[in-house]
Amino acid sequence: MLQQDQVPLEHQMGRHLLFKLVKVYPQAAYYPLRAKFTFQRHDPTDVLRELLRQLKIRNPHVLHDIEMIGKEFGENVKPWPEEGLCAWLQGLEIGSFFNRPDVRESFTSFLGRLYQNYFHDRARSASPLLRALAPGFWADFLDDARRETDILKALLQLKNLRDFLLSTINSREQTSHLEELSPFLAHFKGRAIEIPGQHVISEAEPLPQRTVYLDRFESLVHRSGLNQRKVIFKGSNSKSYPYSASPATDYSRFCSEERATQLKVLMNMIFQRHKETHRRGIKFYVPSKLIMYLSKLSQDDLTFQDFQETHDFLLQEKGVDPDIALLLQIRWIRQLLDSRPEDQERDLRSITPQE
Repeated sequence: MLQQDQVPLEHQMGRHLLFKLVKVYPQAAYYPLRAKFTFQRHDPTDVLRELLRQLKIRNPHVLHDIEMIGKEFGENVKPWPEEGLCAWLQGLEIGSFFNRPDVRESFTSFLGRLYQNYFHDRARSASPLLRALAPGFWADFLDDARRETDILKALLQLKNLRDFLLSTINSREQTSHLEELSPFLAHFKGRAIEIPGQHVISEAEPLPQRTVYLDRFESLVHRSGLNQRKVIFKGSNSKSYPYSASPATDYSRFCSEERATQLKVLMNMIFQRHKETHRRGIKFYVPSKLIMYLSKLSQDDLTFQDFQETHDFLLQEKGVDPDIALLLQIRWIRQLLDSRPEDQERDLRSITPQE
């Protein structure tokens, strides 16, 4: 809408509309603008730069407080590095490597990224556990003289590492005091900052008299999933708004989630107008999501449970290893290799697609 090569009239109308929206709803407009400048610093147009400048001029104190809150979430209320590593290993699939022409190079590159992100000097400095595990990880996976050369056995070693991390993380205290993590957030008082995303699921116009403002934060912070922290916002209406905070690392994925949220809101409006779906109460759950500085905040639905957690719990209840899919894949590939004639190659390259 703001591209310079468009029809001048459309460009002027789009610009005029955005400036009006920013003036009427400054805080709602600030989050997506700030996120775009944070993750796509060289991409924003002159119009967006002017919008952000006008926002800061008209709302200096409120936006300063939002920046400070976002900075505290990004730097202090964040998961431990080993929790991020465990979450990465949680989604480990054989197909991620075997669907590529060079399996060994793909797997080695994956191990190199793991080491760079979690075991390198600067990365492991924030985690005593990763500092202790770093030499062993290098010896087992990256040292040419001592590493495991069989990729299937190396995958099982990664599974064992993930199980160890998960056991260690689950043995820790699951709640912490906000005062210990961020004294600024623990003592924050103010009624000028709006509860973010409160108008997402509402069809009504967000009138000022209906706005709910942030009063304070609850004193306890809960671990949510593998790499999230749950913080409860207390509103000026005395209601609680739980948000899960996690590192914002993939801006393009966040934009895709925003599009999905918009689609769900439109579908809910259609369901509400249709007599049968309205009677049966059919609708999509639409959580509020935003990027605040370097953290992604997602409003929690207290009735929602993660599919991965449900899957693991049900299998454990039946006495089955939650990683049975990975183990079956490894066994099937091993059987496939062993069944090949001795005069044929028995390497992973022999069963992967060639370009």
